[in-house]
Amino acid sequence: MNEVRKSIIIGGPLNWPWIWVGFCLLVTFHMIPTALIIRFLEDWRPLSVILPLWIFCGLSLNGMYIGYRSLGVTIIEPLISSLLYIIILALLMNAEFSVFYHKKDLLVMLIWMIPGLFCAFFGAWLGELSQHKKEQKQTQTTK
Repeated sequence: MNEVRKSIIIGGPLNWPWIWVGFCLLVTFHMIPTALIIRFLEDWRPLSVILPLWIFCGLSLNGMYIGYRSLGVTIIEPLISSLLYIIILALLMNAEFSVFYHKKDLLVMLIWMIPGLFCAFFGAWLGELSQHKKEQKQTQTTK
């Protein structure tokens, strides 16, 4: 690893293991705690104000982790894993709470997906920047 990349270029083949890792991290550290909170708290409705923040932070942190830990540029991978996660989360919410009773509710969910995916993309980009700076420092110290 003697060469340092000059910029972050999005493209190339997808790194499928990181898509799977991102999805598993979201299920393990995001969906399971949320389900436990909803199941065991008698009145969790006041916490529903925090739910969008919880979702967006989880997607951002997951993207940052993948962007930082993976070799090469992996920005699209957290985006794909977040999209899969959001779709499954929406289906589970619909099964439990009948969220999508009306067509307008489905539209609202699709609109909420856009900022969620943006958070995943932004987090992955920040992770890649951190990885890039770490690589630059390592090459400077080895010279």
